[in-house]
Amino acid sequence: VEISSKRISKSSDFDDSGTLTSPSTLHVQSSSLDALTASLTSFPSGIIKSLTSKTSSLTPPNPFITSSLQITSNRRLGLTSTQTMRSAQKLYEAGFITYMRTDSFRISEEGVNVTREVVKGSYGEDNVKDLTDKKAKKKKENPKNAQEAHEAIRPSILESGTFAEPSSLSSKLSKIDLALYSLIYYRTLASQMVDKIVK
Repeated sequence: VEISSKRISKSSDFDDSGTLTSPSTLHVQSSSLDALTASLTSFPSGIIKSLTSKTSSLTPPNPFITSSLQITSNRRLGLTSTQTMRSAQKLYEAGFITYMRTDSFRISEEGVNVTREVVKGSYGEDNVKDLTDKKAKKKKENPKNAQEAHEAIRPSILESGTFAEPSSLSSKLSKIDLALYSLIYYRTLASQMVDKIVK
């Protein structure tokens, strides 16, 4: 979709911190939506002369670091940064997730292997990312000046050698803690999945 010959920004045009990485696109903010809607509805009805179908791929996001977890939990769950970190601290202390203060996208080799096995078991081997893919490797580059003292935020590995499924924790966690754990769980799985092809 374009406005004045500029493509409207979409999710892939932003990095994990919410910063626009495609300045040539138009970032439509909520404050301007009403005016935009009014201007579009004022146009007379017309005839569609042509319709073009295109395919594109959506690369799965990186696993969570502290900043991206706070941003996403605010957007998806309505939590403040303080609420997010308080919940994450409880999950960490209970042994459900890795340390929640990190700026590294890196996941340990064991963590990657477990993640890939869970993806394979839940979604099929065809949905497991090819680790030799150069594009995928580039996507996981850490932010500049990342300390890498800790790996990315992911579910902890149980004694059984896998992650706890969110549904198995419904009686052990509060509603907020379970929602945050689910966010971390599925984001971790997504980081080891293939690109999504969309039209």
